[in-house]
Amino acid sequence: DNTKGYELTAVGFKALEQNTVGAFNTAGGFESQRYNFIGYWNTSWGSRTLRYNQSFFNTAVGADALEYNTVGYGNTACGATTLAYNIAGLENTAVGDLALAYNTIGSYNTACGANALEYNQSFYNTAVGENALQLNTLGAYNVAVGNKALGYITAGYYNTAVGFDSLGFGLLGGSVNNTAVGYLALSSNQTGSYNTAVGSYSNYLLPAGF
Repeated sequence: DNTKGYELTAVGFKALEQNTVGAFNTAGGFESQRYNFIGYWNTSWGSRTLRYNQSFFNTAVGADALEYNTVGYGNTACGATTLAYNIAGLENTAVGDLALAYNTIGSYNTACGANALEYNQSFYNTAVGENALQLNTLGAYNVAVGNKALGYITAGYYNTAVGFDSLGFGLLGGSVNNTAVGYLALSSNQTGSYNTAVGSYSNYLLPAGF
């Protein structure tokens, strides 16, 4: 169905099948960029990658990566189902299976590790490690480094967690400005704000202090 598109490379069954005016796209894999009509400068490799894309400057590697992306641009997804349900999110980077998988509109996030920021819908979060910031939905400007760090946060802001399970079991509400460095540091915090804990197990049983 290509009419005016140019500089296209398609490898795989139905890859770039519906392209009409899109240009400078590279697609490899089953139905990769199949329904891309107008998107430019996209690269995808893997089954159903960027399948519904209509946007620009996206890179997807791994089955279903950025599959439902339509208007989001400048995203990089590497790993199975990474950013799969992203629709309008911008400038996100996801590396690892299911990283930022259910993000739809969140933008400017970085997730590295399986399930990192998996359910995110917010902005300017950084998660490095398996399950880091996994359940975050509305929280923003958070930094989590380590497996399960800030894993259960839902709506907190300006929190920093470094270490396995640091700030990991709490922050179910709107806690802000917590810093935890070390194994299980502040791990039980649920509603407390403006706390600093450094060292393994430091304040790990503190549920709501300031």
